[in-house]
Amino acid sequence: MKKEDIDSSKITDQQIVVVLDVLLATSTIVTCLFYGAKEIFPVKDKREALLLGKSLINFKPLLVGEVDGKTIQGFLDPTPLSLSKIVKDKSIILATTNGTIAIRKVTSAKHVLIASLLNGGAVAEYIHKYFENDYRIIVVCSGSGNRFCMEDFYGAGYFIHRLVNECNKNEIELTDSAINAKLFYEKYENESKQILSATRVGKMLVDYGLANEISYVSQQDEIPIVPQLIGDRIIV
Repeated sequence: MKKEDIDSSKITDQQIVVVLDVLLATSTIVTCLFYGAKEIFPVKDKREALLLGKSLINFKPLLVGEVDGKTIQGFLDPTPLSLSKIVKDKSIILATTNGTIAIRKVTSAKHVLIASLLNGGAVAEYIHKYFENDYRIIVVCSGSGNRFCMEDFYGAGYFIHRLVNECNKNEIELTDSAINAKLFYEKYENESKQILSATRVGKMLVDYGLANEISYVSQQDEIPIVPQLIGDRIIV
């Protein structure tokens, strides 16, 4: 589902929420934690980021964020490759137009997992290993504004494909939208870079000179971690 379709009042303890924002928020979160970031605080906007930054000033957090694809003035670019070199042992406050908004909308869930193409296989393995079959899995595609985003649909299909392969097929029941995402991914399984580059957001990133970031986040199963939202922060 899109983040706009989330009804927070209907999120229960028997649901696992998997959030995707392939270009780029969840890919950035996964990368930063893999490269040693201590924790990531997902916030809604610049104002909330600055307020939280003041309260954490003794920890010297990194302020990272964008609005409508443009880096917030005074903040670091929320791109995974650029951040990977500087995040070790750091706390990060992250504000994005879509991904962190989606994460904040599902905070009432007991289990919120962060996925991307980089780590979707690890997330699927984790769910199969640690959760009983009576859990309902909700896959949230962050999208762009209120618009459908092909890159998140593709990422959701990849995660669902991996989850089905992990489980006995009789253990899992897919909705029609989940089946569609899975079939879409399987048709273009080996074309992730082309798919991401062809999207509206992908083209925007190329225009910004960030084609290398697309190449990076297009990789499948490169990072074996499962970031989780615990309270107000994302950790591994």
